[in-house]
Amino acid sequence: MKFRRGIKRVGGTQTLSDIFPEVVKEYKLEQAFTIESLALKWNEIVGEIIGTHSMPDRLFKGILFISVDHPVYSNEIMLMKNLIIRNIEEKFCRGVVKSIKTEVKNLNW
Repeated sequence: MKFRRGIKRVGGTQTLSDIFPEVVKEYKLEQAFTIESLALKWNEIVGEIIGTHSMPDRLFKGILFISVDHPVYSNEIMLMKNLIIRNIEEKFCRGVVKSIKTEVKNLNW
């Protein structure tokens, strides 16, 4: 987002919806918004039981890191890997998540 001081405005007031994509891109917030969107729909993507024991943690170079609270759920997620990626592509857009990795840790709700 470029601030133009001392230059006369050409178009007038801009709406937030017009400048929001520019702000997101400038501050590199795309991945943060993607993770939050995934977290909101997580139970729909993986199911109620696995959704209560896991949560999307971060996205790095197309790899979605999922935090789980027990190794059993980590194994279940890895067995459902292709289904989870397909569900993410249906609910969001293609190519966001290419692979999935899990990490067992204490989940802070």
